[in-house]
Amino acid sequence: MNKHPLIIFTVLFICGIVFRNYIEIELLPAIYLWAFLLAVTFIYYFKKRNSSLIQLLFFIHIFIIGYLFSSLFSPDVTKYPFEKQRYKNAKVIGEISNIELPRNGRIVFEIQTDSIITSDFSQQRNIKLLCNVFEDSKNKLKKVYDKLSIGNKILIEANLQKGKEERNPGEFDYQKYLESKGITALLYCYKLENLVIINNEDEFLSNIVFNIRKKIDEQIQKYSNPNSAALLRGLLLADRSEVDYETRESFVNAGVIHVLAVSGLHVGFIILIFLFLFNRLNIVLRYVLTIIGLLIFLVITGSQPSVLRATIMSVVLILSFLANRSYNSINAISLAAFIILIINPQEIFNPGFQLSFSAVLSILILYPVFQKKIKKYRIRNKLINSLLLFAAVSMAAQIGTVPFTLYYFKKLSIIALFANLIVIPVIGFIVGIGIFTLFISLLWNWLAIIYSSANDFLIELLFRFVDLTGNLKLSYLSITDFSKYDSIIFYSAILFIFIFYKRFDSYKTKFLFLFLITINFSLLISFDNKSILTENKLVIIAIDVGQGDGIFIKFPNGETALIDAGNRTPNFDTGERIIKPFFENMEIEKIDYGFVSHMDADHYGGYFSLFDNGYLKTIYKSTLDTTLKKDINFEKYTELSDIKVKHYKKEILKIGNCRVYILNDTNAPLYKSLTINDKSGILKIIFGNTSFLFTGDAGVKTENILLNEFDSFLDSDILKLGHHGSKTSSSEKFLDAVSPEYAVISAGVENKFKHPSKEVVERLIRKNIKMKRTDLQGAVIIESDGYKIDFIDWKKN
Repeated sequence: MNKHPLIIFTVLFICGIVFRNYIEIELLPAIYLWAFLLAVTFIYYFKKRNSSLIQLLFFIHIFIIGYLFSSLFSPDVTKYPFEKQRYKNAKVIGEISNIELPRNGRIVFEIQTDSIITSDFSQQRNIKLLCNVFEDSKNKLKKVYDKLSIGNKILIEANLQKGKEERNPGEFDYQKYLESKGITALLYCYKLENLVIINNEDEFLSNIVFNIRKKIDEQIQKYSNPNSAALLRGLLLADRSEVDYETRESFVNAGVIHVLAVSGLHVGFIILIFLFLFNRLNIVLRYVLTIIGLLIFLVITGSQPSVLRATIMSVVLILSFLANRSYNSINAISLAAFIILIINPQEIFNPGFQLSFSAVLSILILYPVFQKKIKKYRIRNKLINSLLLFAAVSMAAQIGTVPFTLYYFKKLSIIALFANLIVIPVIGFIVGIGIFTLFISLLWNWLAIIYSSANDFLIELLFRFVDLTGNLKLSYLSITDFSKYDSIIFYSAILFIFIFYKRFDSYKTKFLFLFLITINFSLLISFDNKSILTENKLVIIAIDVGQGDGIFIKFPNGETALIDAGNRTPNFDTGERIIKPFFENMEIEKIDYGFVSHMDADHYGGYFSLFDNGYLKTIYKSTLDTTLKKDINFEKYTELSDIKVKHYKKEILKIGNCRVYILNDTNAPLYKSLTINDKSGILKIIFGNTSFLFTGDAGVKTENILLNEFDSFLDSDILKLGHHGSKTSSSEKFLDAVSPEYAVISAGVENKFKHPSKEVVERLIRKNIKMKRTDLQGAVIIESDGYKIDFIDWKKN
C-alpha cells in the first residue's frame, strides 16, 4: 500500500460519502467532532507519541472529510412535491438548462422552472423538469428543435407528471433515477404550438458544446443507416436513447452492455488521432495539444464518469512522460475517482461510475496475476497466446463488475467471456472507422460514404452476433436476489482468494481452498434471500400493468396461472416490458394455466410476447367469435405458437389443494348475445376457508346472470373488481352477494377513463369493503394459507 497511497485516501473518502448516505448526522455536531479529533491529532503529532494512533486518526480524518464533503456539496435532490401523480395542461415558465440530441418523433430538454400553473394550483417554484415534445412530422420537429438554445426562456403547456416508480417487485424506479440527476418530474407536450420561446437569451459556452454535439450527430445521421446511427451516437456521443429496448436487452444478456458506453477505448483512439495529427510538433507541444483535445472530447461526450476516469488517467500518463516520472496506474485511477467525487460526491452511487471503476481496478489488480500464469505455460503460438491474454483482461473486468451487473441487471451472462472476445475488437474497429468517417467527411464526401457503408455492414454483423448470443437458452442466468450485502461478501471472498491462494503449494490444497471458499460464499449470500412466493401457500399478485389486468397466481403446489397480460401498443408491450421482467425477477420459468378474460387489448395484448418467449403451453379463453378479426388473429397466433386453446365452460380445475371454478355457462341461450366485456371469464378460486372471485370486465348484465345461477356461491373474501372499477360493473346486488372483505382494483395511474369511478368507490365505502388499488399502491400481493388472508407489503421486504 506504500506504493499506492492515493487508493487508501480515496477509499476512506468514499466510505465517508457512503456512510452519510445511510446515516445522516446534523452538520454542526459532525464539525465539532472533527475539530476535536483534529486537536487530538495535533497534540499527538507534535509530542511524537504513538505513530500507529496518529495514522489511525489520520484515516478517521479522511473518512470524516468524505462525510462532511458529501453533506456540503452533494446536489440537492428535490422530491416530487405535488399531490397528484399527473396534471393535465399545466403551464410552465422557465429556462432551458440542457437540450438532448433529437430522438425519433420527439425532442427532449431540461427546464429550470420559474412558475407552474395547473387547474389545482398556481405557484412559483424552482425545480428541474425533463420535457418531452412529440411530433410525427420530422420537418416540423426539426424546425422547432433548431430554434431552441440553452438559456432560452420558454412557456410550455404540457402534462406534468411523476416519473414511474417501482410499481412491481424488482422493477426499475425511474423517478428515483430522475431525482438522482436533479430532475423532479416530467413534462409531456403533444402539440408544437404549445411550446413558445419568450426570451431568446442563451448561454454562450453551453450552446457551443451543444451545437458541436448536434453537428457531429447530423454527420452520423447523414452517413449511417438508422441502426448504425443509433449505435454510433452511443459510442461517440454517449447518447444511447435511440438504441431500442430489444437490442439493449440482447447486449445485457450477452454480457457486453459495457461496450455501449463511451469509455477508455474511445479515449485511446482520440489519443492516437491527436498524436498522429501533431506528430511533426515538438514533444511538449504535441502532448499539451493532445491533453487539450482530450478535454474537448470529454466535454463533447457530456463528461460521463467512464470518460472522465479515462481522461484523467490518460492526462496523468502524459504528464508522467513529460516529467520523466514513473506512472502508477493504481494511483492514477484513485486520483480520477477522487476528482470525480470532489465535483459530485453522489457519483459514487451512479451505476456508470461503479461499473467503470470496478472494471478497470479489477483489470489493474487481477490481470497481472492471470498474465503471469499464462506466461508460465510458454505458449509458442502467438495467436493463441494473444487470445488468452485478451480473455484474461475480459475475465478480470467481469470479476470486478459481477456484483454491479447482478445488482442492476439481475443477470449473469454465461456467454460473456466468448462474446467479449468478438465484440470488443469489433467495437474498436467500429469506433475507429466512425471517427475516421467524421474527419474525412469534412474533406471528401465520396470516401466518407465508402467508409460509413463499411461500418454499416460491420454494425449489422455485430447486432446479429449479439442478438444470436444474447438470446440463446443458456446465454445467461437470472439472479434476482443479489443484494448490497452479497456484494460485500463477493469482494471479501475475492480478496481472501487473492491474499491466500498463492500460499498453498499443491493443486489438491488449492482446489480444496477454492471449494471451501465457494461453499461458504454460497451459504453467506443466502442469508438475506427472501421470496415473495411462499411455499405451500396460495399467492395472488395483481401486477401493476397500467390500465389493464394482469393477475399472477402461484398455487400451494408450485403450479402457476396468469389471468390476463395487459396491453400491447406500437410504443409499449406490457408483456415484454412489465410481465416478462416480473417473471424473471420472481424466477418463474413457465405458466401452467393462462386465462384471457375477454378479447379487449388491455387484457390479451401482452400475451403475444409471452407466447414468443415460451412461457405458456395452454390457455383458456372465451369461445371463438368469428365476427371479431382480433379474436380470429389471436387464435391463429396461438396455433402458430403451438399453444393449446381451451374455451370457457362450466368446469372445476383441481390444482394444488385449490379448486378453480369456471362459472361461464357458454351453452346458455343468452351467452351469444352478450358483449365482449360480458363474455369475460368468471373464475372463483377456493383454498381451504379462503376464496377469491375474478370477473374480468363483466358488467351488470353478467352479474345478474351470475346472481340468478350461483347466488350464495358467489360469496368470496376477495373480489377483483369488474372493469377496473367502472360504474358499468359492481352493482349493489352483486356486491351484497359476493360480500367481500376486500376489493382489488386494477387500473392505471390517473387514467383517462377515471377508473375506478367515484360511484363505485363510494359504494364500496358504504358497504365497508376495503380497497387495494394498483394505481395507488402498485402491485397488490395476497397470501393465503387456507385459513387466513394476508396482504404483503413488498416495498418493505
